Amino acid sequence: MAIFDSSGRLTQCSAEFAQLLGENPQKLLGSAYEELPLSSGSATLPLVRQAQETGRAASQDLAVGEVHLRVSAQPLQAREGGLPHGAVTLRALEQEQATRERVRQLETELARLRSLFENLPLIFWIVRPDGTPDYFNRFWYTFTGRSPGQAEPESWQQVIHPEELPELLQRWSRCLTTGEPYELECRYRRHDGAWIWHRIRGFPVRDSAGHILSWLGCSIDIQESRTAVERAEEERRKSEQVRAALDTFFDAVPAGMALFDDQMRYLRINRSLAEMNGLSVEGHIGRTPRELLPELDPHPEDLFRKVFTTGETVTFESTGKSQASDEVGTWLQCTAPVRASGGHRLGVATVILDISHRKRAEAERDRLIGALERSNRELDQFAYVASHDLKAPLRGITNLTQWIGDDLKDVMTEETRQQMRLLIGRAHRMEALINGI
Repeated sequence: MAIFDSSGRLTQCSAEFAQLLGENPQKLLGSAYEELPLSSGSATLPLVRQAQETGRAASQDLAVGEVHLRVSAQPLQAREGGLPHGAVTLRALEQEQATRERVRQLETELARLRSLFENLPLIFWIVRPDGTPDYFNRFWYTFTGRSPGQAEPESWQQVIHPEELPELLQRWSRCLTTGEPYELECRYRRHDGAWIWHRIRGFPVRDSAGHILSWLGCSIDIQESRTAVERAEEERRKSEQVRAALDTFFDAVPAGMALFDDQMRYLRINRSLAEMNGLSVEGHIGRTPRELLPELDPHPEDLFRKVFTTGETVTFESTGKSQASDEVGTWLQCTAPVRASGGHRLGVATVILDISHRKRAEAERDRLIGALERSNRELDQFAYVASHDLKAPLRGITNLTQWIGDDLKDVMTEETRQQMRLLIGRAHRMEALINGI
């Protein structure tokens, strides 16, 4: 017998009590009940604590080493209303009784495990040391659509996908030889013919000497997680392809392109725009357009900030000098906000075309058109003056010819009259040509 105080510590101990525990009585004094080899390992209160708190006796059968004991605890009279002390007695059980009790405990544990195996939505199985199946739980038959009568030693192989079966058999054979646990993934054929991915785990159950008594295995349905991983991998692959295409386009396009953060600092710039600005790509990163190109008008950075604030796309022209040339250039820019998936703005993106040559060509065209218009006006003035100066003597010739014809018509021969008519006709033709000018 042993006495425990209200805090659960041993204060008195008989020699027989210590002997059954294989300890020295003096060594046990002051030990807590939980420190003695009398705990069942469960989450319930220690036996002596149960007796102290309920005020009723409690008992339990335990195996301490090779000895099977019946442990009994009962409360002693409490002092001043506190928890009572507890008295614990130990009695060795007869071997046959201990064996029966142990068998009962094992049967209880086995029934609990079988109930767990049968009701979880997982596939469990037990295999003998030689690899022969000994047990499949109910979910195996529900999932595969097979019946217990179809549980021939090799029938389980018909459920495994042909592509994974050779590797599975090879791994399983090696594990039977080495006794190593195994884990792999393969597809099971469901009762409706669909192939469902599972993760298989198996490990040996050994006795105290290390001999394998059986193999215990479990299969977990990982179809959804594997599909999600495959989908994510596919999305990642597509994303990389799109990114590579965009990177190629970004660097190869002959127009200038750049990305800016919310502070209008360069995040990325392609080679075309870097060459327009007369700086290296690296020389732009982290700096603002105003720092690098202060002479542009209107300045792009002001319009970039407007785009970021309003969220509207803006197209505009800027004129000024860049570090690539001392000549004044003109650039056409289209700038739009960059948005996150949630809609909030992260920065801006811009596409820039150098239209300096076009602007110079337009200016030259306008100059030539102006010069041509001046030439046309001068030509019109010259034609007017020339027409007036030419028509005056021509009218005199025409009138003189008509007068001569009228005065000498009676003496002129037919040939002379014909010549006079020809002269007047040619004078009219000449006047028509002058009017056409």
